[in-house]
This record gives sequence, C-alpha cells and structure tokens, in this order.
Amino acid sequence: MKTLTESSGNCFETALDVEIPAHGARRKRVRDTKPIQELASEFGLSARQLYRLRGRKPPSEAGEGATACSFRVSARLLSELGHGDLLATEVQTYLAMFIAEFVINLGEHAREAGTPLDPRWAKGNAQNAIEQLRAATRRRQERLQMILEGE
Repeated sequence: MKTLTESSGNCFETALDVEIPAHGARRKRVRDTKPIQELASEFGLSARQLYRLRGRKPPSEAGEGATACSFRVSARLLSELGHGDLLATEVQTYLAMFIAEFVINLGEHAREAGTPLDPRWAKGNAQNAIEQLRAATRRRQERLQMILEGE
C-alpha cells in the first residue's frame, strides 16, 4: 500500500488544476421501432440474449456466424418438434453441423441463382437429403461388414 510522503506533494491539488472539457449537448440515441422483447421473439431468442449479441463483433467469415449459432438452433429445433430425447446425442451434433453447412450453401446458391427459392421444394429436398444419408449409412455398414468378414 502506498503512503503519501513529503516528496510526492499534494496530488489532489494538481488533479484539480486540470481543465475539464465542456460537454456538448447529449446525442440522441437511435431507438428501434420495435421493443426489444418483440425483436427477440422474432429471432427466437430472449431479450437478454439479444442484448448480449448486440455487444459482440460481427463474425469475420460468413460461415462463422452460422457455426456459432447452429448448436443452439438445433437444440431448440429438436425440443420444439418434440424430439427432446435426441438432445445431447450425435443427432444434435449432426443437425448442428448440417444446419451450418446448409445455410452457407443455400446462401451461396441464392446469391448466384438470382431466382427466388420456392418453399414448396423444402419438404422434398429434406426427404432427399435423409434418403442420401440413409444410403450412405447402409454403404458404410456394408463396408464394415465386409471388412469384419474378411478378418
């Protein structure tokens, strides 16, 4: 702990001699047109989460933001669709990675194509993606069976 000595002088007097700059008129803050709770509910977040996100820097890459949010989105998606038993399993991990990559690829496609996406295709495309996953899983299991039989 420091103690004041005769050689240090009176530091309070020197601090009072400094001029304080005059403050101008207060700037008006730009207010959102919607209340924070309404904005948060539109994004599927709580108001507290939205306040925290406002203070963060934007992600440096396009995929970085999707990857950071995909785990939370997958958890919410599974719980709201009634599949809470799949939380904290490999299904949630797969879904989080799928969502991130899907959003990145869909964004690139939308920028390149210039034509609007038809939401009616979503169900068929989702079924196609799951069928491809099933086929890949079957092929992988067959290869593992062949390797095990070969040994």
